[in-house]
Amino acid sequence: MRVRPSLLSITVALTLGGIVCAALLIKGRSPYRTTAPTPTALTRSSTSSHAVSNTADQAIASAEAQIARDPQKAEGYLALATAYMRKVREAGDPGYYLRAETAVRRALKQQPDSYEGLRTLVWIQTGKHEFREALAAAEHLRSQRPDDYHVYGLLGDVYAELGEYDRATQAFQQMADLRPSLASYSRAAYMRELLGDPQGATELMTLAVKSGSSRDPEPLAWSLVQLGNLYFSQGNITAADTAYQQALTVFPQYYQALAALGRVRGAQRRYSDAIELYRQAVAIVPAPDTVATFGDLLASTGKADEAEKQYALVEYIEQVNELNQIAYTRQLALFYADHNRKLDEALKLAEAELERRHDIYSYDTLAWVYYKSRRFADAEKAMTQALRLGTQDALLFFHAGMIAHAQGNMQKAKDFLQRALTLNSHFSLSGAEVARSTLAEMEKQALSR
Repeated sequence: MRVRPSLLSITVALTLGGIVCAALLIKGRSPYRTTAPTPTALTRSSTSSHAVSNTADQAIASAEAQIARDPQKAEGYLALATAYMRKVREAGDPGYYLRAETAVRRALKQQPDSYEGLRTLVWIQTGKHEFREALAAAEHLRSQRPDDYHVYGLLGDVYAELGEYDRATQAFQQMADLRPSLASYSRAAYMRELLGDPQGATELMTLAVKSGSSRDPEPLAWSLVQLGNLYFSQGNITAADTAYQQALTVFPQYYQALAALGRVRGAQRRYSDAIELYRQAVAIVPAPDTVATFGDLLASTGKADEAEKQYALVEYIEQVNELNQIAYTRQLALFYADHNRKLDEALKLAEAELERRHDIYSYDTLAWVYYKSRRFADAEKAMTQALRLGTQDALLFFHAGMIAHAQGNMQKAKDFLQRALTLNSHFSLSGAEVARSTLAEMEKQALSR
């Protein structure tokens, strides 16, 4: 399954980390450097500090103590809501959104006009995929404080999820102009990636890593994982490996880094190492996309029974609570389509997702479900929307190639499938092999004419 940065997981309140520079240019080339340094070089200064790490659990305990001292003040509840949002990132559990919302609403009960409380609520609403509500509230906050860089980050997040990329770009540009930081660089990197500039995205994510700090290790580790993902998506497995290893140095047993490193080991055909890394990652946080990929790895190495257990877990996670049914809609729809399961349910999920947001990956999900459901004309229309930004994503190209092949457009199919494999020959455990076999079949058919 696809591994990509999610705007919903970018921490809103992050420190500048000592970086001071000119306004960030999201469109066009980066003004900072032409070649990104290796992860080893760029994390040396960030990870050499001997400061004590500040984890979400410590922040939660501190906020609870603050509330105990003075339960009538809003500040303690705001601190608790923020700590719970950090916990979402560390634990990968969307259930903490509900705890965060409860805390922030307690704060707003104490202080209804709290700007910080309303801003935190927007952050939580975005995480819960309540995009329209979050957008209206964020626009209201911008009218109150047009110089608040946090709000531009929230606005950009929501606009990007809704597929309004020009507005998202403008918001992120304003955020970066007001305060270059890990938060603004990582968002800008995501936009660069979407707009078909993976090199520019890598440069900006490099800056995000350099602006991180070991005093707040999870955001720094997260940025290293995203940097590694950018390298991986461009076929640079060695650089990806280094970035993931650095992430584990910064934040040991970080589930995202473990899973990402497992993907690298799979690409290197070190399957026993890959399985062990995925097993560790799933034991810490059973994220649906990680569980599904672990199942695929097990299946590809002849462990069909174990794979089925992981596939059953993917469905169970989505069914645990109502929030999961929203948060994991796209992942589950893709899982069903990839494995030719419950295609009617996959279609319902994909269409429901598109009602909530019109980003390119929701269109890609719908296109892939249509393809698996043999609705090829509908698949092509949705895929056109998924490709509209020129995003250099091997999985998008694979899906587009298979849809073209199903419609009998062999040249278009060949072009897309070759682009997928040229960009990243390890983009998917099963997809890359299907792409190769489909190209071989087309070549054989062409020779036999």
